[in-house]
Amino acid sequence: MFKKLSLKFSVTAIAALFIIELLTVVLINGLNLYFTTAQVDETIELIIENNGSLPEKRICRTMDSMRTVKSLEL
Repeated sequence: MFKKLSLKFSVTAIAALFIIELLTVVLINGLNLYFTTAQVDETIELIIENNGSLPEKRICRTMDSMRTVKSLEL
């Protein structure tokens, strides 16, 4: 009886930990996808606004702060 109960507890605990880890990975990847997409969209808008090139200086509109960032020269 104790062996059966111990096995049942172990399986339940392992399943719960797996679900928690899976949800954590999905949440982190989802947030990463969201912020990366926002940055790419902003960069594409800047390229369109400047007729195909990045400006010398640009203002980042993502995240909470507005800051001036030097763009990379390609």
